[in-house]
Amino acid sequence: KVGKFAHRRREIGTLDIKGKKKPRKVSYLVGHCSKEHRSSITSIACICRSSIRTNTSDDSSGPDAASSSTRTARELVFIAGRDAIIRCYAFPEDKADSGGSPKLLFTLEEHLDWVNDLAVLPDVSLLASCSSDGTVKLWEAALDSNHRHSTATFAHTLWAHSDYVKVLRYGRGGHVLASGSLDHTVVLWDLHTAAARCAVKGTGESRSSAGVLHSTTASVLATAGSVYSLAIDDECTTIFTGSPDKLIRIYDLRSGQRVATLRGHRDNIRDLILLRGDGNPYWLVSASTDHTVKTWDLRAQKCCATFAMHHDSVWSLGLFR
Repeated sequence: KVGKFAHRRREIGTLDIKGKKKPRKVSYLVGHCSKEHRSSITSIACICRSSIRTNTSDDSSGPDAASSSTRTARELVFIAGRDAIIRCYAFPEDKADSGGSPKLLFTLEEHLDWVNDLAVLPDVSLLASCSSDGTVKLWEAALDSNHRHSTATFAHTLWAHSDYVKVLRYGRGGHVLASGSLDHTVVLWDLHTAAARCAVKGTGESRSSAGVLHSTTASVLATAGSVYSLAIDDECTTIFTGSPDKLIRIYDLRSGQRVATLRGHRDNIRDLILLRGDGNPYWLVSASTDHTVKTWDLRAQKCCATFAMHHDSVWSLGLFR
């Protein structure tokens, strides 16, 4: 046993290795989901309760219903890991409640492999997750009518990728979810139809995915290598991709063409974020396995500064507004 979990090992056939038949075995854990992750944490996302849809089908609890919202957590924190489970925690707004410690509300267990990234879609009350099982899944967040209990229900599985899906980014202006994969593609998802709008191979050959409703939608050219990082502007006109070939590629979503390439990193580019600057529509910030963080002037298409204070790979970037 591993804690509350019973370890099992089962033979599921034979495997031919150099002419010798060897038993093929699979190991798995059987038991109830624990509060703690059983493996590394890969992604964290936060949803403000004010942006979560209220489920009006539930009965109200009376005149104290409105005041009860002040006793609930202001934000819900979703944490995903390599154990294929997404856990939702509430951090009490009043530190006197539960000693200020987070409370596990529920778990989401639909993925079959590592959950690599999470994306919050606040204006449509959705949480998106991507996994090494090759899928993107949508979860609908909701509150009951008295704002006391939060839930998230499985809404849809989005199929298009043929390899691990590593990163998600949301284009707020066009209600578009972008997913990047090791299959050398970026897919744009129409969140109103839960269908792939388009998916284009890195070779430049465009192909339409099943369920495309808007044939005039611009194609997206993926990098020639695996896609590990993405950024998309609010207007959903430009997308940025980062890959192990050390390059940041910029694509115009209206034409589907690559418009620029940024060079400067010496290793895989792990994360990208966009910043608005005075007099400049956007600045791009990149993090890399080469231990550096770089800022880029997108108007001049050049690196403005390099921050080399880290002694190991930089995997993630965050923005505090």
